[in-house]
Amino acid sequence: MNKKSFSGISNQINFSKLSKAFRKESRQLQLQGFSSWESIKELNDVEISNLIKLGCGSIRNLKCLRCIAIFICELEILQEEASLLLHSGIPSINALASLMPQELINKTARLEIILGTGRRNNVNLAKASIWIKKAKIYSKIHLK
Repeated sequence: MNKKSFSGISNQINFSKLSKAFRKESRQLQLQGFSSWESIKELNDVEISNLIKLGCGSIRNLKCLRCIAIFICELEILQEEASLLLHSGIPSINALASLMPQELINKTARLEIILGTGRRNNVNLAKASIWIKKAKIYSKIHLK
């Protein structure tokens, strides 16, 4: 696969940084030759069903990985940031587009507290505003 990069962010999947909840999907996607977030983003529901038939894990987890891929590719954010969005309860770019920046900060900070990471929330007002703005642009383009 072609290594595509935007804004200095790699499109290559770092399987070791994925949540342990995606362990089975990670192994199977690697065996099936998936190495870029772009390739995961482009999966449709039929292709996900076919991967399930091949033993690639659960539909829920593959759809979560597709959501992470969409965040990475369309918002040009890091894999860790995309995972943070998803696990903070933001299931899509449309959901992100409907938030106010402070709501996004609160959701991500709440997850950090629940996980007990002890680290400061990395999502600030400027970053939240940029992500939401990009999400709104993406949503408008894809509603047509």
